[in-house]
Amino acid sequence: MKTFVKKICILIIVLPLLGAINYKDNDPGGCAGLPDFDTIDNGKVVLTTKSVNKIETDTQITVYGEVENKGSKPARNIQLTANLKDKSGNIVETVGPVSIIGISRRLKSAPDTIDHSTLDVGEKGYFSISADKTSEQANVTTVETSLTGDEDIELEGLYAKMSATITTKEDVNKKLRINGFLKNNSTGIDTWNNKITVIAKNKAEQIVFIGEVNLGDTLTIDDTQRENAIIAGNRKSFIFATDVLYDTVGKNDITTNINWEEKGPSTPNAPGNLELSLESVSEVTMTFTDNSNDEKGFKIFRKAPGEKKFKRIKIWKAVSGNDNTVIYTDKKSLLSGKIYTYKVLAYNELGNSEFSNTERIEISAPDSPGNLKATITSESSTSGTTTQITLSWDEKENSAALAVLPSGVNFTGSLKDKITYDSDKKVLIFDGAMTSDEKIELKGLSKDTNYQKAINILYTESNISNNEVGFSIFRDGVEIATISTDKTTYNDENVIQGQDYSYQITAFNVLGASSAVGPVEITFDKPNTPTELTVTSLSGTSNKLTWNGDDINNEQGFAVEKKAGSGEFIEIGTVDQEGTTFTDKFVNPSSTYTYRVKAYNALGDSDPSDEVSP
Repeated sequence: MKTFVKKICILIIVLPLLGAINYKDNDPGGCAGLPDFDTIDNGKVVLTTKSVNKIETDTQITVYGEVENKGSKPARNIQLTANLKDKSGNIVETVGPVSIIGISRRLKSAPDTIDHSTLDVGEKGYFSISADKTSEQANVTTVETSLTGDEDIELEGLYAKMSATITTKEDVNKKLRINGFLKNNSTGIDTWNNKITVIAKNKAEQIVFIGEVNLGDTLTIDDTQRENAIIAGNRKSFIFATDVLYDTVGKNDITTNINWEEKGPSTPNAPGNLELSLESVSEVTMTFTDNSNDEKGFKIFRKAPGEKKFKRIKIWKAVSGNDNTVIYTDKKSLLSGKIYTYKVLAYNELGNSEFSNTERIEISAPDSPGNLKATITSESSTSGTTTQITLSWDEKENSAALAVLPSGVNFTGSLKDKITYDSDKKVLIFDGAMTSDEKIELKGLSKDTNYQKAINILYTESNISNNEVGFSIFRDGVEIATISTDKTTYNDENVIQGQDYSYQITAFNVLGASSAVGPVEITFDKPNTPTELTVTSLSGTSNKLTWNGDDINNEQGFAVEKKAGSGEFIEIGTVDQEGTTFTDKFVNPSSTYTYRVKAYNALGDSDPSDEVSP
């Protein structure tokens, strides 16, 4: 890092009757009687001043000016000092040093440090210096400016996206008024110490006004109280009233400069929610969520059949959509019938994120859906109640892994309800589709040597992405609907009470359709009556009921009723459609009870079963 100094003399022609003394600096290389300003490193850093203007009132002297980096390297920490001199060259007053109004940038060597006085090559900054006017200053004819700063190529821009919108108006005194607002256009990046500077030039390109204002609220950001903060997506308005005549400045002669601070950089967050879809026999589309605001792009990795390690197939400088969704299509040589594995990470200049979830996809027609069910349901709306047959299914059939499950091995969470073990076939079965959380839990269990092989096989099978693009619904052998992959239910409203219906479903993609699942048969009517009800006394205080519902194909569940002695039947519980048992734990040994069971759905209850007592 190097430091440079530049000095410029500005000759002021005094015109006291005008009330203001204006001067345009046309000679950036110095002034008569002084050497040219110094430059460092063979002239790579060159700062010049231009558009300088001295505004003099009865009480104050203000000097405005513009600073431009005409060198070949960025500069930072740029400061200006002004010497006010009389006709004889004597210094009347020294003002400064003051930081110029530059561009906010971050130091790579100290990422949490933001310098608001930087200029890249070709960029312009501004300065405004003022001094109270005394009798000596009334004789000021020359302003000598000195610029100091640091040469630094290790600067980087900020991540937030800020913008200013301005309008100009003429007030009642024919003076210029500047209105506008400052907006934080970022996604997820809050800013603080927000400041906007408005610069106005006259038709002679002299700066006649520089106004600054801090905008924002006092807010807590990342557990720290911040002043003048603007939340991402919000904006704040501003007004500048000036003493400049309106007709001397055009709207195109007004520029703005925005400075702010934001959170320091870090490696990006990992992308998430990676999903794969098959577009053709040679195209796989990856869809994932961008969880960062500071990434430069993404690195796509793929493992082909027979390969032991992932290979990076793409460095992609992509921009996520409005909902932070990123889409990438892999069009590289894919083999039909083979399984490919994908993952992705985000990167920036500080490094890589962690990987996203890993997903696999088979280049083939899809697997069959699983667990197709048909139920009679009803929906209420302002126009009335609609009763229909609702189909539901899982995206793929159950996964299975051949293994002997050792004693003492237990599953937890949702896996406890979804994984069963067929001890006769020595098969570990996962019921239905597997969620991302379940995959994570299963992968963790795969490290246990007691059932590592079984879980690894099951995880591998269940972790193959569903490659369907939709589902076809068939009723009585005729296709009645196609459903997108984001749905696993379908309501058939075109049904008639008393009719029997048979449903099947297939999954399809660009390579074909799966085998059909079903048929599942259902009667669109009230359920049949449960049969073979029995009651067994388990103890003096509980009775167990069992019944047969094999002749019923349309129940939503069963309602259990009992009465004490010669009293009325009351409902004491319900059982879902898969259940055929119920235990009554509220029994008085000295009382006599009678039980019955009804099946029910949205169309009503069945007739009650036979009445049985223990």
